[in-house]
Amino acid sequence: DGDTRSNYTSWSLDQHVAEKYAGANGSVLTVNTADISNRIVRTESFSPHPWEREILIEGQVVGARDTIFALLITD
Repeated sequence: DGDTRSNYTSWSLDQHVAEKYAGANGSVLTVNTADISNRIVRTESFSPHPWEREILIEGQVVGARDTIFALLITD
């Protein structure tokens, strides 16, 4: 039930943070930052949680891919 009226979407540069917010049944989307570099807003200077490595992307993000990570457990 989030507010979807923003011109920005929140992304993380840290895969582990993205996985945490996606949850067990969620998906982690990836996008090539070179394709959207002129639309990225860095948040380090004003973020209350700099460990999230959050960036904001202005506008619609097209071409994001669903990334599935496999967990390998060894003895």
